[in-house]
Amino acid sequence: MKKNTFLQRPYFSVYSDTKEIHGKIKHYEVINFGPRVGAILIHKNKILLVKQYRYLIDRCSMEIPGGSVNDNESIIEAVEREVMEETGCSYSKLRHLIDYYPGLDNVDNKTSIYFRVLTDLDNLPLHFSNDEIESLQWLSLPECIELIKSGEILDAMTSLAILAYSKYELQS
Repeated sequence: MKKNTFLQRPYFSVYSDTKEIHGKIKHYEVINFGPRVGAILIHKNKILLVKQYRYLIDRCSMEIPGGSVNDNESIIEAVEREVMEETGCSYSKLRHLIDYYPGLDNVDNKTSIYFRVLTDLDNLPLHFSNDEIESLQWLSLPECIELIKSGEILDAMTSLAILAYSKYELQS
């Protein structure tokens, strides 16, 4: 069966598809945002969050730096670019943490999370703003987890990244 794209926009498309699964025909409508990336930057046991306005909650949200992967860009190039765009600082040698999909039937949006522990010798982002980012904030892991529990951090990428990193830290 063939995918039928019925809506194409610059940052996403929507298509329908039909599959035969165990002798039954199933119909799917899928929104495809393409791959996304995010980065956890850690310094002295604090995680860098960016503050930016989000339409669906009609307020600013605290999130890890991240965004879409552009055409002809590798995942690592994308995460390095997003960190630069959202913090004003350039980092390489980010380490892979996790990959996930926000949905497995109707959201095609594989997301890859990377991390890096920064040293005092690194150029640390302290103050930054642009058309997208209002400010930066360094918070401890317990503070970040409390923001997830209280509903202050609502986006899946930030929540999963922080929780995965906390698990990683417990195992190290």
